[in-house]
Amino acid sequence: MALPVLVSIAPSNYVEKARWAMQSAGVAFKEERHAPIFHRFATKPKGGQTVPLLHFPDSKQSLTDSSDILDFCASKNPALYPSEEAKKLERYYDSTLGVHARRAAYFFLFFNLWDAMKLMSNPIDNFIERWLTRLLFPLMKMILVKFIGASEPAAAESVGQVEKLCREAEERLGDGPIGSRFLAGDSFSAADITFCAHMSLFTLPPEHAYLCPLLHNAGNHPLRARIERIQQSKAGQFVYWCYKHKRPNMKQIANSGIAT
Repeated sequence: MALPVLVSIAPSNYVEKARWAMQSAGVAFKEERHAPIFHRFATKPKGGQTVPLLHFPDSKQSLTDSSDILDFCASKNPALYPSEEAKKLERYYDSTLGVHARRAAYFFLFFNLWDAMKLMSNPIDNFIERWLTRLLFPLMKMILVKFIGASEPAAAESVGQVEKLCREAEERLGDGPIGSRFLAGDSFSAADITFCAHMSLFTLPPEHAYLCPLLHNAGNHPLRARIERIQQSKAGQFVYWCYKHKRPNMKQIANSGIAT
Protein backbone atom coordinates (compact mmCIF):
# COMPACT_ATOMS: atom_id res chain seq x y z
CA MET A 1 0.00 0.00 0.00
CA ALA A 2 1.39 3.38 -1.02
CA LEU A 3 1.75 6.04 1.65
CA PRO A 4 -0.59 9.03 1.45
CA VAL A 5 1.12 12.14 0.10
CA LEU A 6 0.87 15.49 1.89
CA VAL A 7 1.28 18.18 -0.77
CA SER A 8 2.62 21.22 1.03
CA ILE A 9 4.23 24.60 1.16
CA ALA A 10 6.54 23.67 4.02
CA PRO A 11 6.29 26.83 6.21
CA SER A 12 2.50 27.22 5.74
CA ASN A 13 0.55 27.52 8.97
CA TYR A 14 -2.32 25.46 7.54
CA VAL A 15 0.12 22.75 6.44
CA GLU A 16 1.70 22.76 9.89
CA LYS A 17 -1.75 22.21 11.39
CA ALA A 18 -2.32 19.15 9.21
CA ARG A 19 1.23 17.86 9.68
CA TRP A 20 0.99 18.10 13.47
CA ALA A 21 -2.36 16.30 13.58
CA MET A 22 -1.17 13.51 11.29
CA GLN A 23 2.00 12.96 13.27
CA SER A 24 0.07 13.00 16.56
CA ALA A 25 -2.33 10.39 15.16
CA GLY A 26 0.55 8.21 13.96
CA VAL A 27 -0.48 8.52 10.32
CA ALA A 28 2.40 7.50 8.07
CA PHE A 29 2.77 9.82 5.09
CA LYS A 30 5.17 11.29 2.59
CA GLU A 31 5.47 15.07 2.31
CA GLU A 32 5.82 16.61 -1.14
CA ARG A 33 7.08 20.18 -0.64
CA HIS A 34 6.54 22.98 -3.15
CA ALA A 35 6.85 26.75 -3.44
CA PRO A 36 3.83 29.06 -3.50
CA ILE A 37 2.33 29.29 -7.01
CA PHE A 38 4.26 26.19 -8.12
CA HIS A 39 2.14 24.13 -5.73
CA ARG A 40 -0.79 24.42 -8.17
CA PHE A 41 0.98 22.07 -10.57
CA ALA A 42 0.83 19.41 -7.83
CA THR A 43 -2.62 20.08 -6.37
CA LYS A 44 -4.69 20.52 -9.53
CA PRO A 45 -4.06 17.01 -10.96
CA LYS A 46 -5.04 15.62 -7.55
CA GLY A 47 -8.36 17.46 -7.46
CA GLY A 48 -7.48 20.48 -5.35
CA GLN A 49 -6.22 24.03 -5.52
CA THR A 50 -4.65 24.87 -2.18
CA VAL A 51 -2.40 23.24 0.40
CA PRO A 52 -2.46 21.21 2.49
CA LEU A 53 -3.77 18.45 0.26
CA LEU A 54 -3.61 14.82 1.35
CA HIS A 55 -3.65 12.42 -1.59
CA PHE A 56 -4.19 8.67 -1.36
CA PRO A 57 -2.43 7.11 -4.39
CA ASP A 58 -4.19 3.75 -4.13
CA SER A 59 -7.73 5.15 -4.22
CA LYS A 60 -6.86 8.29 -6.22
CA GLN A 61 -8.84 10.28 -3.63
CA SER A 62 -7.73 13.54 -1.99
CA LEU A 63 -8.58 15.56 1.09
CA THR A 64 -8.29 19.18 -0.01
CA ASP A 65 -8.69 21.10 3.25
CA SER A 66 -6.86 21.07 6.57
CA SER A 67 -10.12 20.51 8.47
CA ASP A 68 -10.93 17.47 6.33
CA ILE A 69 -7.45 16.14 7.06
CA LEU A 70 -8.03 16.60 10.80
CA ASP A 71 -11.34 14.74 10.51
CA PHE A 72 -9.41 11.87 8.94
CA CYS A 73 -6.82 12.04 11.73
CA ALA A 74 -9.60 11.97 14.33
CA SER A 75 -10.70 8.60 12.97
CA LYS A 76 -7.28 7.37 14.15
CA ASN A 77 -7.03 9.62 17.21
CA PRO A 78 -10.49 10.54 18.59
CA ALA A 79 -8.87 12.68 21.30
CA LEU A 80 -8.49 15.44 18.69
CA TYR A 81 -12.18 16.25 19.16
CA PRO A 82 -13.14 15.63 22.79
CA SER A 83 -16.10 17.98 22.35
CA GLU A 84 -18.02 19.98 19.77
CA GLU A 85 -16.28 23.06 21.15
CA ALA A 86 -12.94 21.77 19.86
CA LYS A 87 -14.32 21.55 16.32
CA LYS A 88 -15.96 24.97 16.63
CA LEU A 89 -12.71 26.59 17.78
CA GLU A 90 -10.71 24.88 15.05
CA ARG A 91 -12.96 26.40 12.37
CA TYR A 92 -12.94 29.77 14.14
CA TYR A 93 -9.15 29.96 14.30
CA ASP A 94 -8.82 28.84 10.68
CA SER A 95 -11.09 31.63 9.45
CA THR A 96 -9.64 34.37 11.66
CA LEU A 97 -6.24 33.73 13.22
CA GLY A 98 -4.90 31.73 10.28
CA VAL A 99 -5.78 34.41 7.74
CA HIS A 100 -4.44 37.33 9.76
CA ALA A 101 -1.28 35.54 10.90
CA ARG A 102 -0.46 34.61 7.32
CA ARG A 103 -0.98 38.14 5.99
CA ALA A 104 1.18 39.72 8.68
CA ALA A 105 3.83 37.02 8.34
CA TYR A 106 4.19 37.55 4.59
CA PHE A 107 4.75 41.27 5.13
CA PHE A 108 7.23 40.54 7.90
CA LEU A 109 8.95 37.81 5.91
CA PHE A 110 9.46 39.93 2.80
CA PHE A 111 11.14 42.62 4.88
CA ASN A 112 14.23 40.40 4.55
CA LEU A 113 14.16 39.08 0.99
CA TRP A 114 17.13 36.74 1.39
CA ASP A 115 15.61 34.93 4.38
CA ALA A 116 12.27 34.79 2.58
CA MET A 117 13.84 33.13 -0.44
CA LYS A 118 15.63 30.55 1.73
CA LEU A 119 12.48 29.78 3.69
CA MET A 120 10.45 29.23 0.53
CA SER A 121 13.04 27.42 -1.57
CA ASN A 122 15.25 25.34 0.74
CA PRO A 123 12.64 22.67 1.63
CA ILE A 124 11.55 22.07 -1.99
CA ASP A 125 12.16 18.48 -3.06
CA ASN A 126 12.51 19.01 -6.81
CA PHE A 127 15.83 20.60 -7.84
CA ILE A 128 14.42 22.35 -10.91
CA GLU A 129 11.53 23.85 -8.95
CA ARG A 130 13.93 24.98 -6.24
CA TRP A 131 16.14 26.66 -8.85
CA LEU A 132 13.17 28.33 -10.57
CA THR A 133 11.83 29.56 -7.24
CA ARG A 134 15.11 31.32 -6.51
CA LEU A 135 15.36 32.70 -10.04
CA LEU A 136 11.79 34.02 -10.09
CA PHE A 137 11.54 35.01 -6.44
CA PRO A 138 11.18 38.80 -6.96
CA LEU A 139 8.22 38.16 -9.27
CA MET A 140 6.80 35.61 -6.85
CA LYS A 141 7.00 38.18 -4.06
CA MET A 142 5.03 40.73 -6.09
CA ILE A 143 2.30 38.21 -6.88
CA LEU A 144 2.00 36.97 -3.30
CA VAL A 145 1.93 40.46 -1.76
CA LYS A 146 -0.88 41.44 -4.12
CA PHE A 147 -2.81 38.19 -3.70
CA ILE A 148 -2.62 38.12 0.11
CA GLY A 149 -2.81 41.89 0.55
CA ALA A 150 0.37 42.02 2.62
CA SER A 151 0.85 45.79 2.64
CA GLU A 152 2.13 47.49 5.79
CA PRO A 153 -1.28 48.97 6.75
CA ALA A 154 -3.02 45.63 6.15
CA ALA A 155 -0.33 43.75 8.09
CA ALA A 156 -0.61 46.19 11.00
CA GLU A 157 -4.37 45.67 11.05
CA SER A 158 -3.87 41.90 10.98
CA VAL A 159 -1.44 42.09 13.90
CA GLY A 160 -4.17 43.94 15.79
CA GLN A 161 -6.58 41.09 15.06
CA VAL A 162 -4.01 38.54 16.23
CA GLU A 163 -3.56 40.51 19.46
CA LYS A 164 -7.34 40.46 19.97
CA LEU A 165 -7.54 36.72 19.32
CA CYS A 166 -4.69 36.11 21.75
CA ARG A 167 -6.54 38.02 24.47
CA GLU A 168 -9.62 35.89 23.81
CA ALA A 169 -7.52 32.73 24.02
CA GLU A 170 -5.95 33.85 27.29
CA GLU A 171 -9.40 34.10 28.86
CA ARG A 172 -10.00 30.49 27.87
CA LEU A 173 -6.62 29.35 29.18
CA GLY A 174 -7.26 30.59 32.72
CA ASP A 175 -4.74 31.64 35.36
CA GLY A 176 -1.00 31.09 35.45
CA PRO A 177 1.88 32.03 33.12
CA ILE A 178 0.60 29.70 30.38
CA GLY A 179 -2.88 29.11 31.76
CA SER A 180 -4.37 26.24 33.72
CA ARG A 181 -6.32 24.43 30.98
CA PHE A 182 -6.44 23.99 27.22
CA LEU A 183 -8.48 26.03 24.76
CA ALA A 184 -11.45 23.65 24.51
CA GLY A 185 -11.34 22.25 28.03
CA ASP A 186 -9.19 19.96 30.13
CA SER A 187 -7.49 18.03 27.32
CA PHE A 188 -5.23 18.93 24.39
CA SER A 189 -7.27 18.96 21.18
CA ALA A 190 -7.52 20.05 17.57
CA ALA A 191 -8.33 23.55 18.83
CA ASP A 192 -4.90 23.80 20.46
CA ILE A 193 -3.12 22.36 17.41
CA THR A 194 -4.87 24.87 15.15
CA PHE A 195 -4.16 27.85 17.40
CA CYS A 196 -0.50 26.90 17.84
CA ALA A 197 0.09 26.14 14.16
CA HIS A 198 -1.24 29.55 13.11
CA MET A 199 0.62 31.31 15.93
CA SER A 200 3.88 29.63 14.92
CA LEU A 201 4.27 32.34 12.26
CA PHE A 202 4.60 34.84 15.12
CA THR A 203 6.33 32.80 17.80
CA LEU A 204 8.80 30.92 15.54
CA PRO A 205 9.17 27.99 18.00
CA PRO A 206 12.51 26.17 17.76
CA GLU A 207 10.68 22.83 17.46
CA HIS A 208 9.08 23.89 14.16
CA ALA A 209 10.61 21.86 11.35
CA TYR A 210 10.85 24.66 8.78
CA LEU A 211 10.55 28.16 10.22
CA CYS A 212 13.81 30.04 10.74
CA PRO A 213 14.50 32.65 13.45
CA LEU A 214 13.68 35.48 11.06
CA LEU A 215 12.84 37.96 13.80
CA HIS A 216 16.49 38.19 14.77
CA ASN A 217 17.34 39.36 11.23
CA ALA A 218 14.52 41.86 10.91
CA GLY A 219 16.38 44.94 12.14
CA ASN A 220 14.05 47.85 12.78
CA HIS A 221 11.01 46.11 11.40
CA PRO A 222 7.94 48.32 11.93
CA LEU A 223 5.97 45.50 13.58
CA ARG A 224 8.81 43.97 15.56
CA ALA A 225 7.90 45.38 18.99
CA ARG A 226 4.29 44.22 18.68
CA ILE A 227 5.36 40.75 17.59
CA GLU A 228 7.74 40.49 20.55
CA ARG A 229 4.91 41.42 22.92
CA ILE A 230 2.77 38.66 21.41
CA GLN A 231 5.63 36.19 21.89
CA GLN A 232 5.95 37.20 25.55
CA SER A 233 2.21 37.11 26.25
CA LYS A 234 0.43 34.23 27.97
CA ALA A 235 -0.89 33.07 24.60
CA GLY A 236 2.59 33.17 23.11
CA GLN A 237 4.08 31.24 26.02
CA PHE A 238 1.28 28.69 25.71
CA VAL A 239 2.30 28.12 22.09
CA TYR A 240 5.94 27.57 23.11
CA TRP A 241 4.83 25.12 25.82
CA CYS A 242 2.65 23.15 23.41
CA TYR A 243 5.44 22.91 20.85
CA LYS A 244 7.82 21.67 23.51
CA HIS A 245 5.49 19.22 25.25
CA LYS A 246 2.76 18.30 22.74
CA ARG A 247 4.38 18.53 19.31
CA PRO A 248 5.77 15.14 18.19
CA ASN A 249 9.56 15.23 18.15
CA MET A 250 10.71 15.60 14.55
CA LYS A 251 13.88 13.52 15.05
CA GLN A 252 11.89 10.65 16.54
CA ILE A 253 9.42 10.85 13.67
CA ALA A 254 12.20 10.72 11.08
CA ASN A 255 13.66 7.65 12.77
CA SER A 256 10.28 5.90 13.04
CA GLY A 257 9.34 6.41 9.41
CA ILE A 258 6.01 8.11 10.19
CA ALA A 259 6.87 10.96 7.83
CA THR A 260 9.40 11.17 5.03
